[in-house]
Amino acid sequence: MLLLHWLLTPLYLWRVAKRGRRCLATGPLVCRGHGQIILGARVQIRSRWTRAIEISPELPEARVIVGDDVLVNQGVTIGARQRVEIGDRALIADDCKIYDTDFHEVEDGAGTKVAPVRIGAGAWLGANVVVLKGVTIGEDAVIGAGAVVVDDIPRGCWRRAPGAGDSADRPAGGRARPDLSVKLAAPGVIQCGGQTHASPSPVPANDGGAGLSLGGERQSGPLSPPGERVRVRGAGDCRF
Repeated sequence: MLLLHWLLTPLYLWRVAKRGRRCLATGPLVCRGHGQIILGARVQIRSRWTRAIEISPELPEARVIVGDDVLVNQGVTIGARQRVEIGDRALIADDCKIYDTDFHEVEDGAGTKVAPVRIGAGAWLGANVVVLKGVTIGEDAVIGAGAVVVDDIPRGCWRRAPGAGDSADRPAGGRARPDLSVKLAAPGVIQCGGQTHASPSPVPANDGGAGLSLGGERQSGPLSPPGERVRVRGAGDCRF
């Protein structure tokens, strides 16, 4: 079956203006409008004949741009009259709706409002999330199932649906990326995670993720995942 999907992907995605390598569609992508759809590399369109994904850049100038390694699940609808951008590695769960327009006047004489939508790299939208015009969702943010997003979500935060407990923005646990900046400030002095550490040894050792061990002395500070190597000019590799 997977081989069949690979063979049919060009047919399913025939309305896509540009797509990267190794995109996979498991069903038809319904496209309406006269704008362009641009897919990055290794995008998965998990559409079904009974629950198709619909992407509709309505106007000729409208763009829907999807980054690399994005997963879009069945029943998702994206409507654009201006621009919708989805960053690399984002996960869009079943039946999400993403719109950059109201499609009609909300108040008499106000006109139809349109504003671009941006979903950051690594963001995760749970099932049945609705994202409305003008919203920016930060990198690695998590939006709980059923939430309606009408304002910006900071990077690395989560938001629950109303009625699912505290819906205020909160840090999204391990999904927020640490500060990976590491540099040799002076001989024996390393700046890591925005902090300065003095040590006779330039190679910090992993101490379980709770801190940074330099020259046998434990330091606190943001760490990259265990085993990550970062090149430090003049100091070899630092292991965290």
